[in-house]
Amino acid sequence: MLILGGSFFLSNAIYIWNDWFDAPLDALVERIGNRPIPRGAVSPFDAAVFTTTQVVGAALFLPYLSTSAAQSAIYALPGIISYPWAKRHIDFPQAVLGFCMGWGVIMGSVAIGIKPVAMGVFGSCPKPRAEYSTMCLFSADAVWPMIYDTIYARQDLKEELKVGIKSLAVLYGDRTKVLLWQLLTLMITLLFTSGWLGAMGVPYFLVTVGGATMSIRLMIVRVDLDDTKSCWWWFSDGFWIVGGPIAGGLLAEYIHQNYLLYSIWIISLTCTETSVYKECSSLDKMPDNRSIN
Repeated sequence: MLILGGSFFLSNAIYIWNDWFDAPLDALVERIGNRPIPRGAVSPFDAAVFTTTQVVGAALFLPYLSTSAAQSAIYALPGIISYPWAKRHIDFPQAVLGFCMGWGVIMGSVAIGIKPVAMGVFGSCPKPRAEYSTMCLFSADAVWPMIYDTIYARQDLKEELKVGIKSLAVLYGDRTKVLLWQLLTLMITLLFTSGWLGAMGVPYFLVTVGGATMSIRLMIVRVDLDDTKSCWWWFSDGFWIVGGPIAGGLLAEYIHQNYLLYSIWIISLTCTETSVYKECSSLDKMPDNRSIN
């Protein structure tokens, strides 16, 4: 709940920070030129004040997290801050966005006591190691925004080419669907590997891996990258079609694993009680040597 509350404020800050920084370019793109900041309905000063309040709101949750979880939240800041610049200077800003979105996996893992990566900094960890299942899940979660944000970027492809906005959609052009299939293959491979390394059960592979495969495949097949409305629908509504199975499968696996552990505990307890009962019964049936003597 603490991470959820902090994420609410942080996401507000990120969106306003991005729109604030992008306002000069957004004003040159017809579809998004009517946003509050580009059209002047919200001043840059007001945007800065609101962003600051949301950052403070997110920071208020940090003292209640463990030290490691709080530190992991701070490590995400370089990616969050640099994302608007990425759209101006590199051809794959979606990778930066994916890193920021996927970082929630790292924070959640650290919050429950899992250290995805342990490095030997100042001798604190003599042998650097990684929790590979978690890192694969993080990587898969980072690839997913690269897919849906590339579809989103196709909406303004011609205008972005004119104003100099960079993206994977601009880089790949007519070969964008080829890229989407490649990203899907990478994401599903990472999800499967995460489950295999983490000894996941049927719910994870059936719902998360299977559901994500089918839903993203449907998205790539059905989206018309030359139609703004189609791109927008699959970005805004299709997002949930994919996110639902991923989250649902992880939740189902969590319930399955805990139910399995609970069942093992009950069976062990029952066997122990049965064993004790039999032992006591056998003692009751033994002859009393004192009475014979």
